[in-house]
Amino acid sequence: MTMTSFAPLTINEVVIIESLEDDEVKTGQHLADYLNGLQTVQEKGIGIRLQKCNHASECVEQLRMLTAEAAQHGSRPILHFECHGSMQSGLEFANGSDLGWTQLGDELRGLNAATGVNLLVSISACYGAHLLTDMASLKPAPCLMMIGPMQEVTPSDLMAGFRLFYRILFNSGSAGHAIKAVVDQAPGVWDVTHAEYWFDLIITNYVKESCTRQGIKRHAMEMHTRSKQDGAAIAVGRFKRELLRSHSKDLSGEMFDTFFLLDAFPKNRQRFDSARRRLESKLNEFRSTGLYML
Repeated sequence: MTMTSFAPLTINEVVIIESLEDDEVKTGQHLADYLNGLQTVQEKGIGIRLQKCNHASECVEQLRMLTAEAAQHGSRPILHFECHGSMQSGLEFANGSDLGWTQLGDELRGLNAATGVNLLVSISACYGAHLLTDMASLKPAPCLMMIGPMQEVTPSDLMAGFRLFYRILFNSGSAGHAIKAVVDQAPGVWDVTHAEYWFDLIITNYVKESCTRQGIKRHAMEMHTRSKQDGAAIAVGRFKRELLRSHSKDLSGEMFDTFFLLDAFPKNRQRFDSARRRLESKLNEFRSTGLYML
């Protein structure tokens, strides 16, 4: 199995999942044909695989099969979706079923883990960037990178944007160059995000909302109330102390390790070390203001 490095990714194929109605232009097939015609794709031996599905549950089955392939055979795909999307419902499939952004994120977590945190997800669907709404929780990252539109976009604009993205990616060998080309072509349309940015944003929002004196008091009271409901009333002060300990150690420690799956892939610690140091520096800036209990 031939692997090719496209900083910061290593890939061997592009998997396109297409779910469109019979009377619609088959944009997934068109993209597959376009990619197969690129000279660099042929020279680098990158596989192009088109998988069609009719409903959400079939898509989930396909994602789990890709996860098994990555875990058992070491495949490293770029995952590309060609379907419709909704801000509220998530991905929409040919038979009218949908796959919510949260459920999609959970399925992608398995695939991202199986690739060793090496997954790029491209969503050619309106509001595809709303996959990011599932990043508010401190779960493992669903992918290393994501590219998708933030709004309703015409099929022709989606096709043009992704053709440009893949052409620059394969010709330059740099995901960063490809991302810049797409964003510059249509400012305000695309959201391209790296997992390191997601985590930084999650922690920043958490500190601002939950690490003030008022935030800690509120959180401790909520925990105290739940403990009473569970029949074991624990003092509010104890919960405050636990929260303070967690804030001082876990934000750039255990939570960081969980998000980037570093316990499962300890070799990645060096890979994400600069992101940890940037986060620790930001936390120190918060501490220096005296407004946050870290």
